[in-house]
Amino acid sequence: MLHVLGNYPLPALGGMETVVVELAEALVATGVESRVVAASRVSKQASESGTEFFGVPSAFVSNWIQVPSPKALVALQAHVRWADIVHIHNPPELFNLTAIEIAHLNDRPYVLSMLSPGQLTSHPRLLYRWAGTAGEWLVHQAVSHSAAIQVKNTADYEYARRWNTDSFLIPDGVAASILNAPYPPPGDSPLAPRTWTRPMLLYLGRLHPLKGPEELVRGLPSVLAQCPGATVVIAGPDPGGMADRLDALARALRVSEHVRLLGPVDDATKLALLDASDVVVIPSLANFVEGFSIVASEAWARRKPVAAFPVGALRVRVQEGRNGSLARSMSPDDLAEAVVRALGIARVEVPDDVVSWPVVAERFRTVYSNILRGSSPPAPTKPTA
Repeated sequence: MLHVLGNYPLPALGGMETVVVELAEALVATGVESRVVAASRVSKQASESGTEFFGVPSAFVSNWIQVPSPKALVALQAHVRWADIVHIHNPPELFNLTAIEIAHLNDRPYVLSMLSPGQLTSHPRLLYRWAGTAGEWLVHQAVSHSAAIQVKNTADYEYARRWNTDSFLIPDGVAASILNAPYPPPGDSPLAPRTWTRPMLLYLGRLHPLKGPEELVRGLPSVLAQCPGATVVIAGPDPGGMADRLDALARALRVSEHVRLLGPVDDATKLALLDASDVVVIPSLANFVEGFSIVASEAWARRKPVAAFPVGALRVRVQEGRNGSLARSMSPDDLAEAVVRALGIARVEVPDDVVSWPVVAERFRTVYSNILRGSSPPAPTKPTA
């Protein structure tokens, strides 16, 4: 299997990169030889857990527009010819569209993993909207030659079925370190010092404007009006230097004593933060930002409710009063109300699409085998446990 994506995934800073690394390594455990090739600013090569990773030199106009060098095109063609099946992750990216064309010209079957198909055209920046419109048109052309389309939630499944009846739904997985870890005794919160008063509201993930951490801070005064002891804990990588803006915003709103900015955290700390939290808040601002939301799955795996804006997969994955709460509009005050409602959920119901990476890998392995045999993918129309 050759996995193709638009950004070299080591180290994995975003959800897409994490998915490809976890999936490739889980497939290796099932006996599927896996190789990952991605756009990179410089040539890179590594091997981890039986998976080979290759970064081929490309010019980055943006995170979605990567222009492979002539040498990269030669390398990409060699990788495609090596594979039995090419798996393209997030097809609208220029690097991935190039790989699709190479796979087609070399008679290699390819699978398209679609992330919020049709939603990039609503991006707030004109360049991305233009690129999204062009990318969607090109993806439509590629669909007719694809072996199958994978999506990750029921709303996207209905959309994809209009393009290709060989569409299938497989969710992203949850790491064993989170899914299988024992639960701490009630009240045991080693990462919540005395200055972290409750309830604890956790933001977990990369800091980016479209991920909405500013909206969480803006909504904090409304939360404090009903929950005076609330503490917002923000943990994750900060490639754009957003932490300073969040700190300044918290000071301007006079809530600094209720905000903790932790920066990147390791897996053990992430697990401890999830277990210490009362609500996991996902304030993303656009549909295409949350094509699935591994963070939501991680929260539910630890029996924590999710509060979020009604975007992307969260619109269908968050069930009001059962596993979380959705804001009624995109305002910070409505997000705060969703947080308060989520705090009232006594018992969190874990959705069927919260599954391990080995389960996900076995489903993909079945799909790949059927493609090579010339039969349709057998994946279910909705996720099962």
